[in-house]
Amino acid sequence: MSLSFIRRLISSRLLRPVFVVLVVAGLVQVVVSQWLISSQVERLVDTAGSALEASSEQVSASFGDTREDVRTRLETMRQKTTDELSAELTRQQTAQQERVAGNVRTAVMAEAQGLADVLAAVAAPLIWDRDVPRLTDLVELADARESVLFAVYYDQYGDRLTRYVDRTDDRVRTLMEQGEGRGAANRVLDAASRDPNVVIITADIAPQGSAIGQLKLGLSLEGINQDLAALEQEFSATITGSIDALHDTLEAETEQVNRRLQQQLASMDADTRSRIQNTVEALNTEASSLSANLSMLAIGSVVVLILLVALVLGGGLLPRVFRLSSAIWGIADGEADLTRRVSMKGKDELTEMAQGVNRFIGRIQELVSEVKESAESAAGQAQAQGDISRSAVAAVNRQEQDVAEVSGTMEAMSRSISEVAENIQDIAGSVSNVSSESEATAGISRDVRNRLDQVVRNVEQAVDAVNQLDHQSKEIGSVLSVIGAIAEQTNLLALNAAIEAARAGESGRGFAVVADEVRTLASRTQESTTEIQSIIERLQKGSQQAVSAIGEVSGQVAESSSEFRRADEHFDRINQLLSSLQDRAMAISSVAEEQGRHASEVSVSVSDIAGSSRETVEAIERSDEASGQIARTLTSLKDKASQFQV
Repeated sequence: MSLSFIRRLISSRLLRPVFVVLVVAGLVQVVVSQWLISSQVERLVDTAGSALEASSEQVSASFGDTREDVRTRLETMRQKTTDELSAELTRQQTAQQERVAGNVRTAVMAEAQGLADVLAAVAAPLIWDRDVPRLTDLVELADARESVLFAVYYDQYGDRLTRYVDRTDDRVRTLMEQGEGRGAANRVLDAASRDPNVVIITADIAPQGSAIGQLKLGLSLEGINQDLAALEQEFSATITGSIDALHDTLEAETEQVNRRLQQQLASMDADTRSRIQNTVEALNTEASSLSANLSMLAIGSVVVLILLVALVLGGGLLPRVFRLSSAIWGIADGEADLTRRVSMKGKDELTEMAQGVNRFIGRIQELVSEVKESAESAAGQAQAQGDISRSAVAAVNRQEQDVAEVSGTMEAMSRSISEVAENIQDIAGSVSNVSSESEATAGISRDVRNRLDQVVRNVEQAVDAVNQLDHQSKEIGSVLSVIGAIAEQTNLLALNAAIEAARAGESGRGFAVVADEVRTLASRTQESTTEIQSIIERLQKGSQQAVSAIGEVSGQVAESSSEFRRADEHFDRINQLLSSLQDRAMAISSVAEEQGRHASEVSVSVSDIAGSSRETVEAIERSDEASGQIARTLTSLKDKASQFQV
């Protein structure tokens, strides 16, 4: 294509409007296609970004709910465990204190009753003899014990034989101030009968079955109450320490679990948002590249279309016009034969040439002229058709290259979508990591349960307090030893009295009866000592029961451990929720894979278009071969027409 031919195409008044329309149409097509592509790509990117962002928000919300649920359940479990342990320990403490207090009071009362019986038995001969000083000595001997406040002997008529009270004892002075009646002993007895901390024990003096007197022994319970109060304080301190240790341990472990879970969720949320941002940026980059490539393709298509039209019109019309114009000038310059022509001017080149040919040739040379002109015109058209075919082949080849570029772009987009699916799968893997952390939290719960075993060991320390009570019962045994010694001395006195009565003969027979009664009373004292020893053994058995009760408390702690097992079940449900989140992430990945398949289908369609373009090239090549055959036929016809001189 020469430069002069291009200048003729541009300067042609006939083709100028066609070129203007094609240029305007091409610009409109480029602008509209660019707008459509940009809007569709932006909508696609926005849709993908919104879907990923919504999924991320949903996952974040689910993680937040899960974290709050875990924190609430741990707090509830901690509070419930502490409350139940405190209530159970308090109940066990109260029950055990009541049992211990009852056993101690029973033992002390039995001891005091035995002491009263001994004093009553020893006092029988003294009452017969009205030996008040000896009776007073026995009262002072009994009052020397810490727990005994007073002791008073009465005769068979209810009259007091002894008047001694220990005025140096603050407790006795208090009773004297609170009591009513004449005499210190009466006031003390009156106040003691109303005082809940004082127990009055009465022992009848009846050596031969008939009462000859009575002994009233005042026993103070303040020492017992103080020992029980000290034991209660030790129990309370042990329970409080155990509950505080458990509370601190549970609170620390709960705080650690919440902090680790929050860190993991925050890290995973940040990673998810970063991956979504990278995915959206990759989509924007690929979309921009696709938009630019499609714009270049549209511009190239417009240019190809303009060139194709120019080649079709310029190669098919203008050469024919130029050849007709040359033929007319040849007729005008010839020797008055058919080779000479006269041009006629008109509004355009084709009209001028048609009018000149029609007026100059005439009806005489119509047939030859038409044959020659038809041959020349057909040859030119065949040549133009060949040029058009070759141009079309080149254009289709360029279009095939552009389609290949579009196919490559679609494949890149498909790869980007595949990367999105992989990122979603990474998110699912992060969810799996959170599930692993949840299982680690369950392991921490098991550690807390092990610490409850430490609480059991602390409860065992309470056994030492009960052992102290057992030690006190042994001290009571020492008192029994004193009573046993008194009984032995009484036996010796009875034996001596029996010997003296035997020496006295008939006059000492009554004294022998008294000695026999005293010996019987000593035997009863020894039996009472044995019974008291049995009571002490029962008291020690009660101490062992206290140890057993503390073991029950340990069992309650084991039940608390079962509560932690239920907490493990809650962690299992949390893992199920995380599994559901993972399923949702996999669903999003499936959607991304579906988009990738659609992009692959588009790529296949573009490949089909490329195949169709190749078929078009083959059809044009076959048309070019037919045009060549026509051109050769027309050349033969032209050679035959040139033989005529017209």
